[in-house]
Amino acid sequence: MTDKIFCPACGGTHDPDSDDAYVDYEGYRFRKPFKCMCCGKGICARQFAYGRCCGPCDMGACQTGNRAFRLSAVHERPEWVVLYDRQASIDKFAQAVETEKLEVEAKQ
Repeated sequence: MTDKIFCPACGGTHDPDSDDAYVDYEGYRFRKPFKCMCCGKGICARQFAYGRCCGPCDMGACQTGNRAFRLSAVHERPEWVVLYDRQASIDKFAQAVETEKLEVEAKQ
C-alpha cells in the first residue's frame, strides 16, 4: 500500500493517482497528466473530476480576468480558451492535452 501524501492541487491527503486513472467529460476521456483547464497547471485526478481547474483558478484566485486587482496572480490565457464558446474551449483543450474522443452511442 502506498503512503498518502498531501496534494496541493486539491488540498487533500490521498494516495497518488494510479496510472490507469481517467475522467470522462463532455465526450472525451482524459488521462494523466491532468491539467487545469484555466491555467494549464498539473492537477490530480480528483481535482480534475471535481472542477477541471486547480484550486486557485476554481476559486477565482487566478485573477486572469481582473488584471487590475492583483497583477502578480495573472497568468496568460491558454490557447485553448475560446471566449463565449464553451464547447470550442473543451474541444481545443482536449486536443492540447492529446486525449481520446469517446464514441457517442445513438439514442433509441
